[in-house]
Amino acid sequence: MLKARMTLAATALVLLVLGSVAFWGSTLRDLLNLAIVLVTPPLFFWFIVRPTKAAKASQRKAVE
Repeated sequence: MLKARMTLAATALVLLVLGSVAFWGSTLRDLLNLAIVLVTPPLFFWFIVRPTKAAKASQRKAVE
């Protein structure tokens, strides 16, 4: 879990640094593009890594 969080944080940081150019000549369209660039990769990462409902249920049964 820690590795996933570190990867997510590193991805956001790299994209923030690369996307910060948009603030220098920031129009509304630039800011929208920056928001899309920053939000999309972590969102896809979360969809891939998140546990399914079946996995969550099996974890609950294992704890009990």
